[in-house]
Amino acid sequence: MSSADRVPLPEPRPASADADVAVLLPAAGRSLRYGGGHRSKLAELLGGHGVLARSVAAFLCRADVAQLVIAAHDEAGARELLGPLASDPRVRFAPGGHHRAESVLHALR
Repeated sequence: MSSADRVPLPEPRPASADADVAVLLPAAGRSLRYGGGHRSKLAELLGGHGVLARSVAAFLCRADVAQLVIAAHDEAGARELLGPLASDPRVRFAPGGHHRAESVLHALR
């Protein structure tokens, strides 16, 4: 992909004083249907940015989002995929579970 094909991420906006939305992103899957460990869906490029970064940016540009919790097995790897978005004060991490429901439960806590 050339730099001309790169679609910029939306700019994060600070949460408003009355922000009341919490976002849970279960991102602890093993990508079994996507190659199972050889490739990560989260790192695949979409408009020149990784899927995880693009997903997080889509929520951080909303002023009504107070908190965004990512359930991941590898927090350091997720932070790396997010780049500067990981430092947004609304972004938090929870441990991933063995199944999606368990990951969501961890994110809710």
